[in-house]
Amino acid sequence: MADQRRRHFRLEYPLPVRPLVEIDGNEFSVVDVSEGGLRFQGPARMYPEPGACVVGTIEFSDGEQVEVAGTILRSTSNGSCILEFTKGLAAARIMDEQRRVIRNYRL
Repeated sequence: MADQRRRHFRLEYPLPVRPLVEIDGNEFSVVDVSEGGLRFQGPARMYPEPGACVVGTIEFSDGEQVEVAGTILRSTSNGSCILEFTKGLAAARIMDEQRRVIRNYRL
């Protein structure tokens, strides 16, 4: 049986509280995030090409903005796009987000 463990905890956002990520002047909805990367959704025609190095800004619901950078890995069959970080989020910020989502949405 294949090992399915991930290197990083992944926080999945409920639809109403998804932060936005701005990449190349386009805004996308963040589906999930980890220390290693994020998955975002939006108009697929606006996705950067796989292999593209991009810089973006995530805006969280508390108003904090965090600059991220990385490489686009792929678009998925469910219409999302995967960004692997070269500059990402601190584990503490992800844990803060997890507590906020649990507290406000009782997941």
